[in-house]
Amino acid sequence: KVLSNIPIVAKMMLVVALMGVLSLGITAYNSFETAKLDSSYSHLTDKLFPALVKLARANRNVSALMYAGYRAVAYDGGSAEGKHAGEDREKASKSAHKLFAEARTLAPEKASHIKAFEERFSALDAVVTEATRLGLADDNAAAAAIMQRADKQATALTTDMAAFNDAVIAETDRLSAENSAGASKAMWIEWGGGIARSEEHTSELQSRFGI
Repeated sequence: KVLSNIPIVAKMMLVVALMGVLSLGITAYNSFETAKLDSSYSHLTDKLFPALVKLARANRNVSALMYAGYRAVAYDGGSAEGKHAGEDREKASKSAHKLFAEARTLAPEKASHIKAFEERFSALDAVVTEATRLGLADDNAAAAAIMQRADKQATALTTDMAAFNDAVIAETDRLSAENSAGASKAMWIEWGGGIARSEEHTSELQSRFGI
């Protein structure tokens, strides 16, 4: 009875106001979801994925470091190959530290793990440096013994770094799935809101014009 006493214009205005509130609510929710999705995808594509690439490249420098050490043992200390082995070890070391630093900057939430890997790399580098020094001095037996120890360190480090990368990739897959679910939810809410607004409008027209 209360509604029947309200003029039709007021009813229409009320319906329009309710539809406006509904639209504002849906728009606000979708804006929030969109901002959240944009932030999440930006972090994945601009930060986390590039950090993983840096770590993969740092991992390859472990192999380059070891190769340089073995070359220092294999070649005469005064040969060009021996000299290049020492230079290549230094290049691999500098490159790896640069990559570790860049990875930490890109993914600060993973910085403690990356720092731990870098510290293990530094320890390995110190061992290979000593082996290289002995190899260039043609003390190949001592150098080879040290490289055997370094080989175990390098194997453990590369294995752990690869496992870390795999774990982070699995994490990004989960986040990507959550983002997709959020986008789908927002779409369904928008679609449902559109139907509700359409039905409200149709109902009002039927009441107004008796159709």
